Amino acid sequence: MGILIAVAGNPNTSCGHTLEASAPKVYIEGKLVGLNGDPSGGSVSASQLTVKSGGKEVLLEGDEVAGHGDAPHTPQNLSTPTSLQSTVFIGE
Repeated sequence: MGILIAVAGNPNTSCGHTLEASAPKVYIEGKLVGLNGDPSGGSVSASQLTVKSGGKEVLLEGDEVAGHGDAPHTPQNLSTPTSLQSTVFIGE
């Protein structure tokens, strides 16, 4: 099985921030898909370059969130709990 595509939800980071997804009209299980540069406290960087929406790379679970303050807001990885979306993956 592959890696889950990241969607907006609460929370998407260990410090409690929610991904502010921006994919226009791209939804999975009723939630917007996250794109490279979308914020979740800090800006999220896409780890893959092949799947895009509106010219921007789609975010995946585990993509890096930039640090955005003192602990616990240091750099971390994006989380996509299966309670948010559990059906759309990228990869094998």
